[in-house]
Amino acid sequence: MKFALLRIPFQKLIVDCAIAALVVAATVAGAQGFHQLSGIAPSASLFSCAVMLVAWSRGIVSAILATALTILAFEFFFLEPRYTLVFRLNDLPQLVFFAVGALLVSLMCDSERRSRRALQEVKSAALANEAKFAEIQRELQLTIDTIPAMISTYHSDGTHSFVNKVWTDYTGMELADVVAAKGAGLFHPDDPERAAWRASLQSGEPLIAEAPIRAADGSYQWFSIRRTPWRDSEGRIVKWYSIGFNIEDRKQAEGALKRSQAYLAEAQKLSSTGSFAWDIDSDTHFWSDEMYQIMQLASSSDLSTDLILQRVHPEDRMRLIGELNRAMEGVGDWDYEIRLLMPDNSLKYLHIVARRVVYETGRREVVGALMDITEARKSQEALYVAQSALAHAARVATLGEISVTIAHEVNQPLGAIVANAQACLRFLDRDTPDLESVRGAVQWIVKDGNRAADVIRRVRGMMKKADADKIPIQLNDVIEEVAVLLQRQLRSKLVQLRYDLHDLPPVLADRTQLQQVIINLMINSAEAMEHVQDRTRILVIRSFRKETGHAVVVVEDSGAGIPRDPEQLFDAFFTTKASGLGMGLPICRSIVEDLGGRLWGIPNTDRPGATFQFELPPLEAVAPLAVRET
Repeated sequence: MKFALLRIPFQKLIVDCAIAALVVAATVAGAQGFHQLSGIAPSASLFSCAVMLVAWSRGIVSAILATALTILAFEFFFLEPRYTLVFRLNDLPQLVFFAVGALLVSLMCDSERRSRRALQEVKSAALANEAKFAEIQRELQLTIDTIPAMISTYHSDGTHSFVNKVWTDYTGMELADVVAAKGAGLFHPDDPERAAWRASLQSGEPLIAEAPIRAADGSYQWFSIRRTPWRDSEGRIVKWYSIGFNIEDRKQAEGALKRSQAYLAEAQKLSSTGSFAWDIDSDTHFWSDEMYQIMQLASSSDLSTDLILQRVHPEDRMRLIGELNRAMEGVGDWDYEIRLLMPDNSLKYLHIVARRVVYETGRREVVGALMDITEARKSQEALYVAQSALAHAARVATLGEISVTIAHEVNQPLGAIVANAQACLRFLDRDTPDLESVRGAVQWIVKDGNRAADVIRRVRGMMKKADADKIPIQLNDVIEEVAVLLQRQLRSKLVQLRYDLHDLPPVLADRTQLQQVIINLMINSAEAMEHVQDRTRILVIRSFRKETGHAVVVVEDSGAGIPRDPEQLFDAFFTTKASGLGMGLPICRSIVEDLGGRLWGIPNTDRPGATFQFELPPLEAVAPLAVRET
């Protein structure tokens, strides 16, 4: 009771006591009225009813208070002596009996009241739980229907027991339709998923598969499927839970990636080009399949920088090491060639193009491509041999054209030698031989002999078919040599030759090839002026140094000019001369470009005629490259 009283809020206790007092007061008033009207004293049962009413409605505490108030009221109003609170001994049993009875009745009523209230609370809680469960169930159903995946459950025998909205929206089938059809028509006829599902049902193992599932429109899309069994306490499978994610986009991307990789692999195979990546920090290498083919290594090889260096030609290893060091130092782009020495001692020429990339994470990587240019090099060498043969033929033809000049150049010193020899004989036939004059004549004989030998040497050099011998050369010396060879021929064509030569840097070239270029340009200019009658036929040859340091040679004429497209003159077999082959200028351009220069022609702007010129890099610009190639 103490604890029950403590658990009652104070305000409720005051209200309960007030109601108990009011009920007792009302009962006393009713009993007084009944007693006055009938003369019959009220019985204790009337007050017991009041106590029961209080106990049933307000609880045990109010009932005890009502019992106490009832005893006091009964003693005061109805027991003799009336209107006093004097308790007589013969009234005590009746009062005690009433108190005990009222207490028992109060306890019973309070218990019934508590039971009724507990039942009401249970019902209320049950209703609340039912509403809460319904809300949870609705939220769960909404969640399952909202998840962008096909969710379903199966009985232990594999028949459907539940499908979510995504499932029905995609397939266009309700649960009853699927159960009736036993899942037929959902999967592609050729798909092995059905066999895998039957195996999982037999073994009880989870299913992980990818399969095309038919959509409502009859098309098929790929799904990633996961099915897991739920077992009871004894290990028996009760249900299967399944979820499927649409991976059609991923499958298409994978297909596109495979096609792209196949195209790339085929393109690399056709072009003999391999791609690679080198992680600078970890020294990790990544190669395409064609890279392994080019390097003649198994695809399972453990790639490393040392392994790559073993394949590189010994003379090129230091160069490759230098390029790798440049990558570590931060150089951005590479474009160079190296050679490989294969296990069968054959050579491969590789052209490497690469770029250094730094990612946001700080990782440094070199990404590039490697092309096998061995066949191109062989073709280039064969072309060079053919060009050399053609150039030699052109030189021989040119020598035929200037044979008169050559004969004149040779006959002149030979005639001088004969004259000086005859003079020596006359000096010796005197009575007193004039030895001093003989000495002078002999010296002239030696000079003229050397001059004739130089002419023969230059002619033999042009006639000789040999590989180019690149040495440092002064262009002005070559120009003067050619001018001497062509002097008589130019004079016969009424062409005036003028010089404007300036200091030039030495160039790295083959003297015979440069002679051929200058001879061809000068003869072309002379022939272009053959039909000029209204003006002087002037051929000017100039040389100067450009701001870039390149040596430039210019051959200018006052002839008929050149076509609208000067580049057409450098096409093979194109000629403006009736007896020309159209190979002179293409050969000259090939020679100049092989020396690292360029050759071009333009029409004169302020006077008739055309200008052809070529430029070559200075010796200091090509010497390091020449040393590396050597």
